[in-house]
Amino acid sequence: MGELEGIKKDIITYCDDTLILYQVNGDLSEITKNYIVLDEKKHEKFLQIAKKLGSKIIYYSESFGETNNDDIAKIDLGFIHDGFMHIFSLYTSWYLKEIEEAEELEEGRMSENLADEMVRFAYSEYSGSLTDINTIARAFWEHKGIESRRIDMKAKEKLAKVKSIAEKKIMAYVLKKEKEELPHMVAECIAWASERKLKSLTPKKFKEFLAEKQLNLMYMTQDALFAAVNLELKKN
Repeated sequence: MGELEGIKKDIITYCDDTLILYQVNGDLSEITKNYIVLDEKKHEKFLQIAKKLGSKIIYYSESFGETNNDDIAKIDLGFIHDGFMHIFSLYTSWYLKEIEEAEELEEGRMSENLADEMVRFAYSEYSGSLTDINTIARAFWEHKGIESRRIDMKAKEKLAKVKSIAEKKIMAYVLKKEKEELPHMVAECIAWASERKLKSLTPKKFKEFLAEKQLNLMYMTQDALFAAVNLELKKN
């Protein structure tokens, strides 16, 4: 027997003597535009409230999930009072898990899409400083009309997740571009060192070269450039 089958029998038994149980298809909130979702813990309490308020009809609907499509996943109960549909819902544990997983999946898609949008924004607005992710993120959220200082902690966590995804994408792009330009930078650095009659590059001299050429490189690219130039200088 499914998790909600016993509760369904209880509802039918309770309504047999005092209330009319009217089964409908679909969401009870679609019956009327005016509805209230009651935060009750027990279906018995909900039915008692309906009876106390003089309701004669209890609207009933059931839904089936994807994990166990032969078992009831959700039961909705409702009654109309003063023009409002009062709704109470019961869920199985596995259906709640399905909902949570679906929400996480959708949130992941939204984060990925926003991150891609942030990357495109970075390329168009900050092509000269793609590695400055904090500046990019602040400008992007302002562009979207979101003030990150005025939102709650949960929303900030979502923004941080988007920024993290975007940063990885931007770093991968920058690293790829720098790798493509590495042979040219090696030749340029060797020429610079030769002009100064240097037989090897010290970290200090390497920093001078980067500053003079206004190269703001990722650390991985700096290490590769430094090693490649020193290797070539030693050959000469």
